[in-house]
Amino acid sequence: MALAAIPSVTAFGPVGSQAVALVAQNFMTAKTIKAVNKMLGGDASVALVNAATYGNRYSATPEGAWSTAGFSMFPKDAPAAICNLSVLQDCSTAGCAMTAFGNFTNILTDYPTPSTAAQKSQALRLLISLFPSMHTPLSNTAATGTNINIKYNGAAETLSTFWSTTVPNALSNTNATTLASSILSTFKPNSTLLANLSTCWPTTTMGQYVGESNTLACTAVYAGNGYSPADIAGKELKGNYYKNVATPVVKERIASAGYRMAAYLNLIFGGEPGLVVPGVAIVPMCNTTALTHAGTAFKTT
Repeated sequence: MALAAIPSVTAFGPVGSQAVALVAQNFMTAKTIKAVNKMLGGDASVALVNAATYGNRYSATPEGAWSTAGFSMFPKDAPAAICNLSVLQDCSTAGCAMTAFGNFTNILTDYPTPSTAAQKSQALRLLISLFPSMHTPLSNTAATGTNINIKYNGAAETLSTFWSTTVPNALSNTNATTLASSILSTFKPNSTLLANLSTCWPTTTMGQYVGESNTLACTAVYAGNGYSPADIAGKELKGNYYKNVATPVVKERIASAGYRMAAYLNLIFGGEPGLVVPGVAIVPMCNTTALTHAGTAFKTT
């Protein structure tokens, strides 16, 4: 079974992506941890953190060059005036992040045919690295910010770099463990963060997550502090924009990505429809104990 590719631009940088994995590992069931250990080798906590940045590392290698070709999202939007994203309209003919998400799920659940151990190992790494990407606002809009220069603390950088790397680094002194600890103390698992979907059809799940990020391009990235796409260029963003616009969004997106990663892996490997939280029992991600795709149940392993 062929692997679909993943988006590699404008996703959270190493600190943000690793923080997502560190949040997730706190809520993985014993069965999930055992499966991740087996597929990735070694300690699941270490393997999960490494896998969170695997997609970008892999796409930079000759053998992974295929993974950068046309497998992002292609929304026909124009922030801050129009933000919208459609599974049907915003995938290229070759595929996109949403179809990749479903493809990796198929491989991990041996659907429709059994996959090899090597295929599953790579699919799991790529699936894990998709979670930070689909929760980054500028990964899921046509206005990626890669061509908009701003300033942070007097230094020039792109708006994309600011959201994906500078903010997570500044929040944590460039330490993923510090960032994850701060997020875990602020954001408690709840059905809103998990999106509590009615079904766990992979493209529906993915569509919900990237749709939220796309909306944030309009409501936060290109509207916060009174800035529009036309006048944010060249602005110093360290003050109010960083504190009151970017910080709460970045922390919430990392929290959501981490909880959702744990819940999705728990569903794939253990049939648990969400997070197992002491004192709370199940915080549901969806109202089912089986993954479904176009009305057909994925078998859980």
